[in-house]
Amino acid sequence: MIITLNNDEIRFAKSVGNMWVQLGVLNGYHKHGTIQPEQIIHINERGALAEYAASKLLKLKWNYSDPVKREADIGMNTNVCSTDILSGNLIIEAKQPLDRFYILVIQMSGGSYDVVGYISGETDKKQWRDDLPKPAWFISRYDLKDCNGYLCN
Repeated sequence: MIITLNNDEIRFAKSVGNMWVQLGVLNGYHKHGTIQPEQIIHINERGALAEYAASKLLKLKWNYSDPVKREADIGMNTNVCSTDILSGNLIIEAKQPLDRFYILVIQMSGGSYDVVGYISGETDKKQWRDDLPKPAWFISRYDLKDCNGYLCN
């Protein structure tokens, strides 16, 4: 399901992503571990834009406060995973709670986002990879449930 954010929404979401970077610096933590410094802003902005797009499409509250301390990204129990890779997978890291729903959002061009689908964290996840610095489940977009009728909150 495709949704497009307008310029004001894009500016707001990007400012939230930048706030997350500043909170990470001030509080001495960063949720992305060891990545290149120039990627930190891009990753946080992309994540904020994806969360905003999913919350707008699904009409769920966006919990845009400190991303490390909050319970869920949107609604009461839903986390958003984002990528700008069109064939990207939904990635659930080992440390993430299994009592949530996870939504994959792909950033497209022109302020458009594809809210691809979702999966329950408790679903049997067969694509475990521990050959990476952060072991995780990689769930193919084709294994996700369609977000039409998304009723997980």
